[in-house]
Amino acid sequence: MAPWLVILISILLPLILVPLILPSLVKVAKRKHVTDSPNYRKFQRRPVSLLGGLVVVSSLSTALACASLYVPLNDLFPAMCMTVLLMTVGLIDDILDLSYLIKLIIQVFVIAVLCFAGSYRITSFWSLFGINELPLWFSYFFSIFIGVSIINAINFIDGIDGLAASFGLFFCINLTVWCWHHNELSHAIFSLIWGSALFAFWLFNCWSNKYKIYLGDSGSLVLGLFIYLSICKILSHQEIEPHTSDGYEFSFALSLIAAPTFDFLRVIFSRLTDKRSAASPDRNHLHHLLVDIGFTPFRTSCIIIKQNIMVVTAWGILTELQINPTIQFFLVCIAGIIFINGPAFYLHYLRIKRPNKYHYHLRKLRARRIKHLPARRKITTIMDHIPTLIR
Repeated sequence: MAPWLVILISILLPLILVPLILPSLVKVAKRKHVTDSPNYRKFQRRPVSLLGGLVVVSSLSTALACASLYVPLNDLFPAMCMTVLLMTVGLIDDILDLSYLIKLIIQVFVIAVLCFAGSYRITSFWSLFGINELPLWFSYFFSIFIGVSIINAINFIDGIDGLAASFGLFFCINLTVWCWHHNELSHAIFSLIWGSALFAFWLFNCWSNKYKIYLGDSGSLVLGLFIYLSICKILSHQEIEPHTSDGYEFSFALSLIAAPTFDFLRVIFSRLTDKRSAASPDRNHLHHLLVDIGFTPFRTSCIIIKQNIMVVTAWGILTELQINPTIQFFLVCIAGIIFINGPAFYLHYLRIKRPNKYHYHLRKLRARRIKHLPARRKITTIMDHIPTLIR
């Protein structure tokens, strides 16, 4: 069989495997009560399966095994081992509700192992802030800090239907373009397989009623780990091709994860200023604020992805202008604060200071939601029948 055909099959395989695996796992989740029950912070009206991470990782592993016949993926072995470990921990947390401290310790352990065994760490700033090679101890410390922060930032945005998967798809598309541009074929294929698995999951997460499923911690933690590994790949590219971008990768990496990063920082800062634990749950995330004012989860996901695209566009414009990398980094941070945190502060201001205007927007958006309800029901009916047709 031709190598290109094997690669194409590997990329498309999750689109078939997810509908095949998903119905059985949904039944098991309901029977064993591995579900997310409704409460004051949740949007669903009935318990929903939390085994989405298991669906994504199982289809991803099968597709990677197929692709490895022709594409060398040996350097991904430590990452896949830690992925299985983190998925298992997330699955246990979905079932038993582990304490935040235990999950944090395991996340630190996973990133530390990848730093030591897999060389997935940040080794240099490439003249950003006037800093080049990092001391070994600081390189490990900084990599673990960044890795744990990214994992938790992705976990934070997994609060409404489709948002985490939509962001994962956005990240995979950009990573594939970057890998293709820099001739990183194996990582481009890895990114496409990830995107295929996330897209198949996204269809059922957003549009199915009978087979609705959530990522759960088993999926969001793994997605965060994948994003951290990809960021390390982007930041270490100059070790292969030195003097190709002179530090611009840091701004690019930040722009790619702007939405979860700046929302994560704002929420953590808000909790600490209110003298609450950083891990205490609330409804202060940007996606909560957008849904509360009347946007559907799908529309909310689109808005947040558009905001992230605006930050990436700002990075692209600054790169074309060949601005100093350090100045560019700060300007990307300002763009992230404006495009990501700006709407959150505005919605919070409306809800507290201008309640009449806030409720006016709420009524207007709810009317629009009712208008589009028949079309959504048709899509839901189609998605509920797809697993039966494939089987």
